[in-house]
Amino acid sequence: MSTIEKDLPSIISNSQEVTLHLSQSIFLVSIGVNDYTTNYLINFKGTWTGYTPEAFGDFLLNEFFIRMQRLYHLGARKFVVNAAYPVGWAPYYVANGTRAKEINQQIQYFTTRVPREARRAAVEVCRFFVHCFTDVRRPCCPADGNATSFCEPNMAVCEDRKKYMFLDGGHTTESANGILAQECFSGTLCKPNIIELVKAP
Repeated sequence: MSTIEKDLPSIISNSQEVTLHLSQSIFLVSIGVNDYTTNYLINFKGTWTGYTPEAFGDFLLNEFFIRMQRLYHLGARKFVVNAAYPVGWAPYYVANGTRAKEINQQIQYFTTRVPREARRAAVEVCRFFVHCFTDVRRPCCPADGNATSFCEPNMAVCEDRKKYMFLDGGHTTESANGILAQECFSGTLCKPNIIELVKAP
């Protein structure tokens, strides 16, 4: 936000031109994954103790709406919104015996309501999609011996990363991100897709 409010006007002095520039720009908004994986689900600091999945989801949705509305009032009109994927599939949770279905149901409360909040902020939303990989549960590299964190140093990675959805315990591979990007850029995943957004007035 500070880049838009402080830095951009120093480059484009005319406020109307700033607004026009923002209206023609495309904003990628990614929300939910880290909020859940490093905050709510793990909750190292205990900040979210006592919060139900619905209460945390409502908090996150409200923060999302406030920021999207703020961008809209600054002049932004073209958005691609990427909400959280089903985090329960991540190797971190699989290795720890956490029930994927239960985690994904907790996150679903948030992800199914993101389009509604986006519409409230006059924004179109594109949802995360999951491509069919050969292995969607195990990481491509050894992660702390049991797939619970980052890749272990000096350890060999899988031979064919294109077959894996996850690189380590929680981060998707370049192949997974590439498929998502390509589908959203010119495919049908994002409606309108990015090429259509560029051409839109």
